[in-house]
Amino acid sequence: MKTSLLFLLLSLGFPLLRAQPAFEKLPIGQYQVGFKIIPITDKSRVSKPLYNYLGEKETGSRYRTFNIHLWYPVKPNTGKGKITYEEYCYTENLTSTSGSFDAEKKHGLINSYRTYFQGYFGNISDADWKKLSETALLSQKEASPLKEKFPLLIGVLRPLSTSITNELTASNGYVVAMIIGDNASASSPQIRFIDEVTDMRLAIAHLNQAGLIDEERIGTYGFSGSGFSQVLLAMQDKRIGALADIESAIYGESSWDQLASTNYYDVKKLQVPFLHIYGKRLAQGDTHFEDFHKKIYSDRYHLQLNYQGLHHWDMATEGRASTTILHNRGEKEPSLRASYELVNQYLLHFFNAVLKKDKTSQQKLSAATAFSQYPDSLWTFKQYPALPPPPDVQQFTEVIQKKGIDTALVIARKYITLDSTAPFLHENAINQLAHTFRRQNKPTEALTLMEFATEVHPREAWLWNNLGSMQEDLGNKAEAIRHSEKVLQMLPPTQTTDMSFDARIRRNSAARLERLKTINSN
Repeated sequence: MKTSLLFLLLSLGFPLLRAQPAFEKLPIGQYQVGFKIIPITDKSRVSKPLYNYLGEKETGSRYRTFNIHLWYPVKPNTGKGKITYEEYCYTENLTSTSGSFDAEKKHGLINSYRTYFQGYFGNISDADWKKLSETALLSQKEASPLKEKFPLLIGVLRPLSTSITNELTASNGYVVAMIIGDNASASSPQIRFIDEVTDMRLAIAHLNQAGLIDEERIGTYGFSGSGFSQVLLAMQDKRIGALADIESAIYGESSWDQLASTNYYDVKKLQVPFLHIYGKRLAQGDTHFEDFHKKIYSDRYHLQLNYQGLHHWDMATEGRASTTILHNRGEKEPSLRASYELVNQYLLHFFNAVLKKDKTSQQKLSAATAFSQYPDSLWTFKQYPALPPPPDVQQFTEVIQKKGIDTALVIARKYITLDSTAPFLHENAINQLAHTFRRQNKPTEALTLMEFATEVHPREAWLWNNLGSMQEDLGNKAEAIRHSEKVLQMLPPTQTTDMSFDARIRRNSAARLERLKTINSN
């Protein structure tokens, strides 16, 4: 009877995933999972000089290249065998799923992963390492994808470490794409971040063109040192609908300094839901956590893991292997396993709630007793609702055009109170928009915006000068005189040869005032 049942399940394509110990008590989905590596060449970026340092001419490709490591829902049992833990130790060096490289280098890389593992979790025997190395996970190599578009989760590859999480999310109906490129030529972490953001954008375009993803449902996440660039992607790319990071130390002193010093980093531009996952003990080193609370236009979720015995790598495949395959963590094992499961439960429900609008997952994120099977001392979960984001300049212009200037100013004045640093309220933005409407022969909108600019930035003499100029142009002589006089009151007299900005503004207003008074006297 047992043999017949097994045959029936296999004939139906049922993957028997729950027999895999690393996935025990994790919410495995309905789909079998495939894995492949896709090489990408970006001919818009040249990453090598024509001649190297020794003066030798480069004979190979000089274009930027990177690889996409892809996990995706597949047609049952169509792959070329399951990928093993050992294979995940060296796939970062492959440019194709079935590729190979120097055996000695491969052996050295596998041994380095054993050294890392033992450094984290203690020495293990050769037999235990063999057992772990030969453990097959969920993914089938080069399996045939389902002919359906799935939501995409994209990030930067952390070799081996997020393999279980990537497979788990793919089994729940996601395409997971992690990019890895050669960053040896990057002159700074900031340049590397920008390269990776560009790589991810190209990966999205490639997968969309291949018909694998739903471009309207894209999230991004990363772990540890590979959890930085996706924050910048979420701030800059309008396709991103959700952001998560796992133990990335993005608010640590040196790491935050590197991230926040890029031109891509702007807390106000994060306007999608954000799940921040971090251990309580490691979070004690966060010197810039106030930046989390500055992301006021993002629905923020904070999952804090409270177990004091938690190691950074317990949130990774390596830690999960130590507690479910090798069982070498002693009395810590139950709490470590539970912590890992909580991370992946929350991560999956977060993306389901945001990208798939799944009601059950939305309830999980809002319910205090969502995961009552675990001791509540293990974690703290808080949500910080977002404020409605302000319009950008283009959106503000559309409001004026479609709803009228009065409606637009109601919105603008609301943000003077909520966030006076919103870019559309900047003096240059309002001034430029006013002149745009003037060129379009829309004097009411133009003059109202120019008056609003002086209301928001009353100490900027150049705005009053521009207001006076616009009023003169529209025939409002009395107002043009009044505001020209105001400029002269604001700016002290200077030598006639002074070419500073303020001096030129004062001379401009003085000339207008003299011109208008001469006209009046005549």
